[in-house]
Amino acid sequence: MRQRLSWKLGFGHATKGQAYICPWWADHEIYALAYLQGKGVEIPPPAWALLQHNYYSLIVRAVADLRSNTPESRQALYEHARAAQFNSFDPALSPAAIERERDVLEQASRTVEQVESDSKIIFDYAAFCEENSTRPDCFYDASLLPYPKEAIITAIERQIVRSPPEALVDWLRSSAMFMWNFLEGVGPDPLPFKGLDISQRNTSHFIAIAEREKKEVEERIATALRIRRALRRSRQAVQTHRIRP
Repeated sequence: MRQRLSWKLGFGHATKGQAYICPWWADHEIYALAYLQGKGVEIPPPAWALLQHNYYSLIVRAVADLRSNTPESRQALYEHARAAQFNSFDPALSPAAIERERDVLEQASRTVEQVESDSKIIFDYAAFCEENSTRPDCFYDASLLPYPKEAIITAIERQIVRSPPEALVDWLRSSAMFMWNFLEGVGPDPLPFKGLDISQRNTSHFIAIAEREKKEVEERIATALRIRRALRRSRQAVQTHRIRP
């Protein structure tokens, strides 16, 4: 999918001599454009043509208007969107153009589902943080978290990339750091850093893992913030392009 998306955008390479592969967060064409612009790559047609029908925004608004936002109601909405799109195609469109438009709509639907999933993960994680008090000088077993640690971090990354308000970004960034002392294999009881026989419970082992994972999470969040800035620049460029005479 990532390689096909790069060709759909009209680019075989992001920079000269280097093959372009969309990163994990490129779940929408605009995200891919942001990535390319962040690398200083000029965005000529046909990439801009993909932005003429912003299916994602349309579906988001339709989902927000649903009386009951459930997986079943969203799937019914997607089916209605597919039918409406099919009936709106210009007979003069080539099969390739029709397929491209259908792909964009399907990707928009998948993105909405990913947003719904990420939002629930983050909401449940926020509730966990509010309802549970943990000591900063103890390790806790990762199984206590409401979702696997990687799922929470990935949801936070994607949410940051989606350019939420600054206050929410600050919370997401700090909440990702909150998980540094939740590790696999700690057991049902908290494990203090000090005051225990290190050889008996392998405290130094957990400290080394925690420090490594903390650094990795910091790097991932920093990358998400850079992508967020590139995305915002891309959206501004899209608006500028649309208002050109």
